[in-house]
Amino acid sequence: MRMPKLNRENKQLYKTMIFLWRLMLLSIPLYVVLTFAIDLGFLQNIVATQSFWMLSFTGLTVAQDGPSLTVGLDDEYQQPFYFIISEDSTGWKSLLFFTALVIAVPEIHNRKRIIGLCLLPAVWIGNLFRIWIIVMIERSYGFEAAMIAHDYLWRVGLIVLVVGLWLLWLKYVKPISNKNK
Repeated sequence: MRMPKLNRENKQLYKTMIFLWRLMLLSIPLYVVLTFAIDLGFLQNIVATQSFWMLSFTGLTVAQDGPSLTVGLDDEYQQPFYFIISEDSTGWKSLLFFTALVIAVPEIHNRKRIIGLCLLPAVWIGNLFRIWIIVMIERSYGFEAAMIAHDYLWRVGLIVLVVGLWLLWLKYVKPISNKNK
């Protein structure tokens, strides 16, 4: 697309507008999945299985039944902690949002976009870490503390992770010009 002749301030506004339009267009898959209630059960099972292995590796006794996990079956001092990896707990929205952020930035070479998309596993691992931390909080401080961490801290935590990784990538691909300082 050819850029009309604009002054510097309007050029920045134009780039921002392009970014926001792209971001809105790239959010369409989110609304398609939500509107048509597309089943993400396969993703729930993948995350549950990876969580099973991760929790087992850290020494906890874990049982899995599809997307459902039970932790601490052999613990004589605590009740077992039963939870389900819901569709929202798979991290798909964070992955989609990170992808949209990387693709929406104007005037970036596709090679650099691919580098940005290589950070998607960090978002996936961050989500698995979130699940592990919530289980550890439940084992140490109880169900109520785990639910507070789940409902408040980690929602913000995933947003910070996604935006932080995007800003880190953005700094790499679009360094701040020294001419403006």
